[in-house]
Amino acid sequence: MAIAFLAADAHVEAPTAGSVILAGVLLKMGTYGFLRFNLQLFPQAAWQLAPWMAGLAVIGILYGAAVSYAQKDVKKLVAYSSVSHLGFVMLGLFALNSQGVPGRHPANGQPRYKHRRLVLDRRYDL
Repeated sequence: MAIAFLAADAHVEAPTAGSVILAGVLLKMGTYGFLRFNLQLFPQAAWQLAPWMAGLAVIGILYGAAVSYAQKDVKKLVAYSSVSHLGFVMLGLFALNSQGVPGRHPANGQPRYKHRRLVLDRRYDL
């Protein structure tokens, strides 16, 4: 989770197209890795660490929301809100029930549309 917060600097430094790719594709690869590898290869460890991962997800949600609220730069705002949104995806993933794991699929795609509206919109001259 801490490495995901470094993505804000990558969003600011990258050109607009790179920023869209970062928010739309690369940030989602971590949740895919947890779903594909962690939960399938290590199911017992996932069950044991699920409360800790849910706690880290809630901390990421709150911290990302607080930091994004204070941003003046639109790209940083999008970056931190995307990371905060990924906390919701991880929370659903580590709920380990029939509602949480499938429910993360639509939530995983939402930051992509928000980022496209904010960054690629002509009103924001980035």
